[in-house]
Amino acid sequence: MKKIILFSTLSALLFIPVFSIAQHAVSVSLSLSKAINLATNNQPLLREAEDYVKVAQGRIQQSESSKYPQISAALSYDYMGPIPSIVIPFGPGGHFDLAPANNYNEHIDVKYLIFDFNRRNEWINLLKSNRLAEQEKINLLKNRLAYRTVQAFYSVLFLRKSLKVKDEQMKDLLHHLVTAKKLVETGSAISLDTLTTHVRVTAIENQKAGIENLLLQNEIVLKSLLNLNNHASVNLTGGFVKSVPKMPLDSLIEVAFANREEIKLTKIGEQTANIQKNIAKLSSMPTLSAIGSYGLKNGYPDALYKMRSNWLLGVAANIPIFDGYMKKAKMETATWNIHAVQNHLDALRKTVSREVQQAASELLSSQKQLKLAREEIVSAQAAVKQARVQYKSGYVTNLSLLDAETSLTRARLSYVAGLYKITLNKYRLMETMGLRIW
Repeated sequence: MKKIILFSTLSALLFIPVFSIAQHAVSVSLSLSKAINLATNNQPLLREAEDYVKVAQGRIQQSESSKYPQISAALSYDYMGPIPSIVIPFGPGGHFDLAPANNYNEHIDVKYLIFDFNRRNEWINLLKSNRLAEQEKINLLKNRLAYRTVQAFYSVLFLRKSLKVKDEQMKDLLHHLVTAKKLVETGSAISLDTLTTHVRVTAIENQKAGIENLLLQNEIVLKSLLNLNNHASVNLTGGFVKSVPKMPLDSLIEVAFANREEIKLTKIGEQTANIQKNIAKLSSMPTLSAIGSYGLKNGYPDALYKMRSNWLLGVAANIPIFDGYMKKAKMETATWNIHAVQNHLDALRKTVSREVQQAASELLSSQKQLKLAREEIVSAQAAVKQARVQYKSGYVTNLSLLDAETSLTRARLSYVAGLYKITLNKYRLMETMGLRIW
């Protein structure tokens, strides 16, 4: 039992930080659905993941700005000296300036990419693929949080029910102790009977202390997942799963292939790798842009000191000739990246298939164990009933009665553990199939 609970505790702690949203101790009533809702909405990790989606969206908007003309304004002032001039050596003489000392220039430039063989759109598609991957990471994180919540929720429920079984055992032992003392007083039993019973009572108290410690640990995990204050009192509602309908294994695996977030992320990665290859293929293609400019400046020969308007219209082509084999290297890198992603996808499908088969097998096994636990309780109850009658009549010893009662408690604990196990195995199968429970 301890191994099951500690495994659940450690698994949950891998995914959660400890945070608190309340300052005072409160009592919280939780169903499983409410607990999952809290876990998938209150975690700072989710807000961080959502911020990365916004970052990816911002990068898309930045790239889409290239679809519009790029307009800029420029203002400049230059003082030049000495001023170039021409001296007239004949006639009345004199000189005239070829340029003004104070030069002013102000203009607006416009540049617009007309054609680039779809390279710009491919780059935007790459960024959209990255955004889609960030969104899928949110779904993956929510799935993990939801199923870790299921583990913590049912671990707490299981330990609380186990404590109730131990309390019932303690109650029976104390009642038996009273009976043993009366029999000792009448001479029908020896004092060793009461001493043996006291030993069993102490052993149960130690067992309860261990269960209570495990319960406290799992309650801390659950509160952390739900982002609740550590001092909050949590009341859980609901019960365990008792049976699960059997489904064809092939159907379960097909559902897993269609729903597992890891497979979806890998497929997005394959799409991204293909886009990167397209971008590499287009890296040596020419681009054609339109350019235009309009402004005011002085310094024209016929009016040196007058501001006059001027304009410019044209086209510009950028034609790569030699890139040092950069395109070839990019193409090879992109191709190997595609192969790597495809191999990862094949390996992931095998892993998912194995996980589904193992989870289905564990679920089937736990159903059989639960059935046996039910039968064990019936037999143990009959044995205890018979042992109590025979002990009072002096036909069996105190130790035989205590052993029978211990067997009954063990059977009850096995039944509770069986319910716990079948419930976790059911959700484990759902998790391996990628089913959303949030």
